[in-house]
Amino acid sequence: MEANQFNIEKYNKAKKRVKELKEFYSHLASYLVVIPFLIFINLYFSPKHIWFYWPMLGWGIGLFFHAVGVFNIIPFFGKDWDDKKIKEIMEKEKNTKCYSFTLRTHNLLLSLKPLMQQTSHSVYKDFIVVGMPCCKH
Repeated sequence: MEANQFNIEKYNKAKKRVKELKEFYSHLASYLVVIPFLIFINLYFSPKHIWFYWPMLGWGIGLFFHAVGVFNIIPFFGKDWDDKKIKEIMEKEKNTKCYSFTLRTHNLLLSLKPLMQQTSHSVYKDFIVVGMPCCKH
């Protein structure tokens, strides 16, 4: 069962990767078709006023960042960085919740201490806090 789940995850990841590549190459093809067309329009209809470099520059910057994301050229923008950061945030959130739960439990025990000391039961004396199962020690 686990191997099948692993294969499904690998397939979904590969499918997502192919979709990203396809979107990038489509973006690149659009750029390579439209920009020469804009250059032609600019030079044919208004050769004294050159403006084609503005859309070429703006779209080129967008295309560059699209390539950075798809091909992981700069690791800061890549998928590995995203996955690493997501795990880090989830771990931090888990530990924060554990700390909060441990702190509330500790405060509850402190508030019950006088009551437990007055009873004849040895519940409080025998109670040892080992730690919460979700927290690292």
